[in-house]
Amino acid sequence: MKSRLVIEIDGATHSTDAELAHDLKRTDYMEGKGWRVIRVQNDDVYNHIDGVCDFILQNIE
Repeated sequence: MKSRLVIEIDGATHSTDAELAHDLKRTDYMEGKGWRVIRVQNDDVYNHIDGVCDFILQNIE
């Protein structure tokens, strides 16, 4: 089974209204092409990688 999953790792550059609007536009585009998009925070990748991996696994099962 293939998973069409995009994992976006968001940092500090994803907080303004313009940046959030750009993220939403990109997400809408990818979802329109049949991909599913999930987001995790940089801090979680650096400090809680096990939880991030679990989250990814939950989204591909």
